Order: sequence, then structure tokens, then C-alpha cells
Amino acid sequence: MGAIVLQGFVGRGQGFASAWLSEDPLFSTLLGVQLHAGSLNVFVSDASGVHRSLFPHDQWMRADQIRVQGYLHARACKLAGHDAFILRTEHPGPAYRGPTPIPQPNTMFEIVASVHLRDTLGLVDLARVCLRFDPDHAKDYRP
Repeated sequence: MGAIVLQGFVGRGQGFASAWLSEDPLFSTLLGVQLHAGSLNVFVSDASGVHRSLFPHDQWMRADQIRVQGYLHARACKLAGHDAFILRTEHPGPAYRGPTPIPQPNTMFEIVASVHLRDTLGLVDLARVCLRFDPDHAKDYRP
């Protein structure tokens, strides 16, 4: 299929990524990058359906579950030129409760990087971003 470039909007998540990235160094160890303890949620229109299910919907990212599964399933990506990883997708993405709603249906991408992406890129809620990844190049990272 080759690389896909998607445009989406930055939105708020529920804050789970801070906990599961700071509770254990496993994520950074597996991905080979010291990750910032938090993620960026990018909501992408689901009109094409190409990106709808990159990961199983029931795959919650906690270090103890990764140890039980024996792997971390991730996709390398680029966000505004920064190397990052897509760790989870959720379809339909949670409803954004800000002043301007993000159109439904959408897919929410949970993205992690070695930097705090919001601060580094100066992103605010509803900022438009481009996400680039190759859906054919998923990788299992094993402990």
C-alpha cells in the first residue's frame, strides 16, 4: 500500500498515557527511544476507512499486559517531521468536548515520541497536523 499521509486535529485524551509511560521503562526500552511520559491524540476523519483499525480495539497499553502478551505492537510514524510511534488507535475516537467538536466518525491515534509534541510543535487543541506512516510496516517489539 505504501506510505499514507493523514490530516487530523489535535485533541485531549483521558491522560492514561502519562501513567502507562511513567509506570515502567518497558516502552522506552522496547522502542529504543527515551519516550516523553505522555502522548498526543490526533483525531482523523474516518471517511476513507484505510486507517480505521491499525490495532485491536481491546489492546490497552500497560507494561504488565505487554509482558503477558510478549510484545508491543507499534508503527513508526512522522508528525511534523518528528520521529514518533503510533501505539494505539481507537475507532470511533472519543468525542472531543472542546468549543468546536471534531467531526465524527473519526479515528483517534495515540502517538508517543521522545519529546513533548504539544510543546515542541506549539500545538493547541484543534491544531491541524499531518501524520505520515506506512500501514504495511507494523512491527512487534519484543522484550
